[in-house]
Amino acid sequence: MTDHDDQDSDARAQTRRKFLAGAGLAAGAAGAATLLGASPASASTPATGEFDLDLKWADITGVPWVLDDVDLGDGGFAKGVFSAFGDMAALSIRILVGEDADPGDGPWVLEASSMPSGYTPATPPNDLSPTGTPGWGGVGNVVDFTKMSDNNHELLVSWNNFTSIGNGTLLTWTIPNVHNDASGSVLFNYGGSAPYPSPLGASSQVVGILVYLREPEEP
Repeated sequence: MTDHDDQDSDARAQTRRKFLAGAGLAAGAAGAATLLGASPASASTPATGEFDLDLKWADITGVPWVLDDVDLGDGGFAKGVFSAFGDMAALSIRILVGEDADPGDGPWVLEASSMPSGYTPATPPNDLSPTGTPGWGGVGNVVDFTKMSDNNHELLVSWNNFTSIGNGTLLTWTIPNVHNDASGSVLFNYGGSAPYPSPLGASSQVVGILVYLREPEEP
């Protein structure tokens, strides 16, 4: 084979490599355009997000319970930070009681239906209790700085299924191993009853984190 033939062969090989490289780049660009052009309706729920929580207190003297807004006072807030991976989600909760707050006369709850779209927890099974079954849950802590003693308690945080009494799925805080009139774990801040002789005072903090199965997104 002559030097001329070798040069022709090298030129053809370079042409093929350039063509294949160009095809690869074009395919990659087309794929990127497809991903970037996805409509919001087909996009997945954002992996993270912070939002205000719609904190309620429950009047549990009747069925179904009556839910009223919690007034956290001047400087108070209730916030959630959300993170999702597939159908599992984690929610971090931060609550600060401000000045002149009105915490209500019953246990604090969050309605699952009040969560932003895509963040709503799946309804847990109701197979342990005829009234309400603890579902997806986690742990937390409450500190009341206005008290000299007995001011710090661990909390259980759980989405509970109360559909049998007309209340759907509610997030509740309970204090483990504390009982009130043999009724089971005390729902957090219930009427200022045990273990708190009065509602939480200004600067009190409630934190918690729970993991739950979230409802599948609508197509």
